[in-house]
Amino acid sequence: MTNEFEKNNMAAMNEQELEEVTGGKNALSSHGRPSKNYRKVKGLSSGYLALRSAPCYDSRNEIGKLYNGDKVILKSDTIYVKDDFNKNDSTPYVYVHACDLNMDGWVNKSFLHHC
Repeated sequence: MTNEFEKNNMAAMNEQELEEVTGGKNALSSHGRPSKNYRKVKGLSSGYLALRSAPCYDSRNEIGKLYNGDKVILKSDTIYVKDDFNKNDSTPYVYVHACDLNMDGWVNKSFLHHC
């Protein structure tokens, strides 16, 4: 609990300042560029990139849709999952926070590029 002195002497942070301190959507690296964990969805020729509840292809685990230009924040290292269509191939999945959707989930890393 804060006392009267603390209440009068603490400066309130605006939303942008709070996000920068916590690594949110406006956070910049020490070089003034977006954080290294930011990625942009790119390379979709049509349709969308599915945000999934699990790192595997299944229409039942789609929880959101991402489109070219949407931003995400990487939250995990890449894991490789055997491709359902070609058993000799693997799909690289990463766990992300989808900024516009304000949701976390798994996406195919092949469509994520540095901002």
